[in-house]
Amino acid sequence: GGVVVCIEPIPPTHAALKANLKWIQQHQEANGLPLAQLYAESCGISDGSIREAEFTFYTGAAGWSTMYPDDAEVQEAVLSYVMDALPSGRGLERNPLTWIGQQLAATNNSLADAVIRVLTRQKVASMLASQEKVRCEVRTVSEVIAQHGLQQVDLLKVDVERAELQVLRGIAPNDWPRIKQVVMEVHDIEGRLQEVSDLLRDQGFSRITTDQPGAMKGSSLWNLFAVR
Repeated sequence: GGVVVCIEPIPPTHAALKANLKWIQQHQEANGLPLAQLYAESCGISDGSIREAEFTFYTGAAGWSTMYPDDAEVQEAVLSYVMDALPSGRGLERNPLTWIGQQLAATNNSLADAVIRVLTRQKVASMLASQEKVRCEVRTVSEVIAQHGLQQVDLLKVDVERAELQVLRGIAPNDWPRIKQVVMEVHDIEGRLQEVSDLLRDQGFSRITTDQPGAMKGSSLWNLFAVR
């Protein structure tokens, strides 16, 4: 049972989200599982200061799509991930480029390391170059809560590629007590991780944990978990 509300502003990704939710509902019905109410809203989320926004949609890497593009940060984050993952291949697509990278990494010398970094940056640059600009409606978390008549939000999950503070600032004071847990990816640029933590603490979240997975060590990406 329960209610799950998903937000996705990019049309092709929203279409994939709707297809996934339809499959989940069919699976629930076929297996006699309690039916959850699943919703896919076609919009972005911000602080209420704007009603429409331009998003950069990376057609070759939809997960990087954002209101706030930062190619340099993406380059560094992907490089950190690749350098950590190459020895085992864990999480990397199996293709000739990955194989070459693994062979170079196995030599364990500075020249090979430099070649890996150049190849990775070139690959990421080509993925970032494949992009489209998309304009869409922008709402606030509180507007979504009101739209669906939610009395309680057991979990608020936020992964918005540098718009973390805007999302949190769009939560009205009377809606904060409804939210029991928050899970976020935070891009720690100009002290944003501390700012997000302080905001959540001010709203009554007493247990806040931040974690940077091994593959992201040295990058700006952090996971944050907050519980009342």
